[in-house]
Amino acid sequence: MRHARLRGSRWIAALLLAAAGAAPIRAQTPSDFPIPTAVTNPFRIISGSDGNLWFTETNANHISRITTAGVITEFTLTAPSTFIAAEPGAIWFTTAGLGKVDLTKTSGCETNPTQCITVYPGVGGQGIAFTPDGGLWLNGGTGVARADKANPTPATTVLYPTVEHVTTTYGVTLGSDGNIWFIELDRYNSNPDHTGRIAKIDIHKLSGCDTAPTKCITEYPVPGGNVGFSLVLGPDGRVWSRGNDMVNAIDTAGHIQQYAAPGTNSNIAVGPDGQSLWYPGNGVLGHISTSGVVGADVPTTAKSVSGITSGPDHNIWVCEESIANAIGRVNPAGGPPPPPPTPTATGPTPTPQPHVPRGRVTPMAAPTPISHLSVRP
Repeated sequence: MRHARLRGSRWIAALLLAAAGAAPIRAQTPSDFPIPTAVTNPFRIISGSDGNLWFTETNANHISRITTAGVITEFTLTAPSTFIAAEPGAIWFTTAGLGKVDLTKTSGCETNPTQCITVYPGVGGQGIAFTPDGGLWLNGGTGVARADKANPTPATTVLYPTVEHVTTTYGVTLGSDGNIWFIELDRYNSNPDHTGRIAKIDIHKLSGCDTAPTKCITEYPVPGGNVGFSLVLGPDGRVWSRGNDMVNAIDTAGHIQQYAAPGTNSNIAVGPDGQSLWYPGNGVLGHISTSGVVGADVPTTAKSVSGITSGPDHNIWVCEESIANAIGRVNPAGGPPPPPPTPTATGPTPTPQPHVPRGRVTPMAAPTPISHLSVRP
C-alpha cells in the first residue's frame, strides 16, 4: 500500500510538472520600425479600416501609413499633422486646417497627395470624434466645436464654450450614450478638484448652447484634478483616462471610479483583447482590466512613447518620439507576432477576422479603488 501511495504521488507530481511545462510564460516581443524621414516626432496613431495603421508627424509635413509588416509610407502635406481619428473609409487629422485621407484612393497618392488627401482650411483642434448625426467634433481652446463632416468649413462650425473657466480642452470622444465627452483643464482654479474635469455635451440639446453652455454641458470634477489629457470609450461602456499614478473611469451618470496605477498621465487605448485599457509609461506599457486589475508592465524599446492604439494584427502599436523616431509594435501575448493580414490600397474595406487568443498577460496586482464618487456639477 505504501508503494502504491508513493507511485500515486509521483504520478501526480509528474502531471503537475508536465502541466507547468505545457504553458510556459512567454516574453513580450517589441519591434521598432524607423521612420524614413529623420526627427519627424510621431505623435498619434490609429488603426484604419484599410488594415493599416496611420500616424501623424508633428515635426514634418506628413501624414503617414504603416502596414502591419512595418512598411512605412509618408504622404506630403503643406504643414505638420497632430491629432488623428478613423472612420470606415477615411482617416481624419488636424494640420493647418482639418485633413481627410480617402482610403479608397491611396494607390499612387504618395506621389500625388491631392489624389486622396483633402485639407479643409480654417477648421482644427486638439482631437477628433464623430457622432452619428454627421457631426465632427474637435477640442477648441475654450470649449468643443462641432463641424459638419460633409462640409467642414468655418461657416458650418460652432464652438460650445465650457461652463466653468478653462485653459484648454482635450480628449474629445464619443460615449456609449451617444454624447460627446471631453477633458477640461483649468490650471488656475483655486479648487484642486476643479483643475481637471471630465465633461459631457448632450448633442440633443445644442440649440442655444453656444451662448448658454449649461443647456447642454455637464461637468464632473475629477478628485485631485488628476484627469490626464486623453479619453477613450472602454469596452464596459465607461469613458477612461490616464492621470498621474491613477486611471479614471466615468460612467454615463457621472460616477467616477479611480484605480491606483503607477506612472504619469498619458494617452490610453483599448487593448487587442477588447477587455483591457493600455497606456504608455517610461520604457514600458501598462494595462488595466475594466474591473481594475493592473497587469504587469510590458517593456518597450523606447523611453518616450506618445500615441498608442491596437492594430488589426492584435498587437499594440505606439509612436516612439524624440530620439527613437520610430513606430513600435508590441505583441502583448508574447511569442512571435501573428501573421499580418495583406492590406489593399484600394477596393472595399476588408472584413475583420475574429480574434483567436494566443496567450495572456498575467495580472500582477489586485484592483485598488481609490474612490467611487457620484460627482455633480
